[in-house]
Amino acid sequence: MMLYGVVACADLPGNAIPWAATTSTIEHDDLITIMWMWRFQVDAWQRRWPTRQAVCDVRNVFHREWLEWLGFTQRGHLDAFGAAGLPFDLYSRAPSRVLH
Repeated sequence: MMLYGVVACADLPGNAIPWAATTSTIEHDDLITIMWMWRFQVDAWQRRWPTRQAVCDVRNVFHREWLEWLGFTQRGHLDAFGAAGLPFDLYSRAPSRVLH
């Protein structure tokens, strides 16, 4: 099972934060399918929100690599984030520039 969505950033027009929650029992092949679907979904969201923001727990190597595969780049770091005050990295995905 997977739930996902996107939340617009009220104070940053054109920016949004995608989110997802999955069960830990997803089969490998289903996980691969979900990962590819997310790539298409993030591209589709770019039409409405040109810049997407994300945060990633610095301990979560899989999430960091997945964000980078989706086209996000690291843009900063928070020493303490969330209820537990753990370190997180900030990522964003801006529109690609077309060279003429």
